[in-house]
Amino acid sequence: MLDTFKSKYHKALQNNDAEGLKNLLKTEVPEYLSEKDKIEICLLKAEGFSFLGEWVAMDEAFFSAYQLLPVGEKFGLRLNWALSHLLRLKRGGDDIAYRYAFKRISEIVFCTKEEVEASESPLYASLTIANIRAFSYIYLGKTEVARKIFSEMIFEPVPVPVYNENDKLTFLFSNYIKGLAVAIELKDRNLLYQLMKVISVDDQVLIQEKNLFKVFHATLINTMDMRPEFAQEFNSFFQLDSLLKVRFPKFSEFLQLIRISDFQDLNRFFSEFK
Repeated sequence: MLDTFKSKYHKALQNNDAEGLKNLLKTEVPEYLSEKDKIEICLLKAEGFSFLGEWVAMDEAFFSAYQLLPVGEKFGLRLNWALSHLLRLKRGGDDIAYRYAFKRISEIVFCTKEEVEASESPLYASLTIANIRAFSYIYLGKTEVARKIFSEMIFEPVPVPVYNENDKLTFLFSNYIKGLAVAIELKDRNLLYQLMKVISVDDQVLIQEKNLFKVFHATLINTMDMRPEFAQEFNSFFQLDSLLKVRFPKFSEFLQLIRISDFQDLNRFFSEFK
């Protein structure tokens, strides 16, 4: 059953056969399948529904997979589920659709204590959740909620041996720009320093350099060099100009200045942080 479903699924995608994909996704998952096979089919269904823009059906498929997964894998699923809603923003839409997406994102990543404790790193799982939720609440206009989320966080530097292993904490680095975007949008100097402390590989710069932009720029470049998933997320935000200009005007301004390497204006911009 699984092999047949996967074959038909990939064939429909390759042929851009939306109707065939819709019909396939209506297939009920047989009870006789192993839980592993059921989960894989549910996740393929979720992916398929996201391609079709059927977000409610996508949520239902993700939830079916979530119910079957062991607790140690639920955090990772929640991230993929929430980020599937974030990807829809690249397709365009109106403010109502965007607000719905961010509301769902903030709900989906709100893990249980057991799910966080069973993740690869509870400390950095909690910070990743905070980054995503705070980013969502800024879009929803709930600035103080975003601030409160970070006020409850512990900001511990990633250990160097872990930092150097590119297969470790990928969930943290691939969602870290969201947290930095919140600090930039709020022009919150302390929050930005706290977030930079976690990913900085140059403590001397953090401690000795007084120019905030120089500290941030060094941290940004070093992290992009060492963690490709961090660089990928940063670059992806340049594709969201229309969204960011409305709800993240300060972060949007930063992206415009960094795009043209206007370091003089960037120094001015960061000097306004409080």
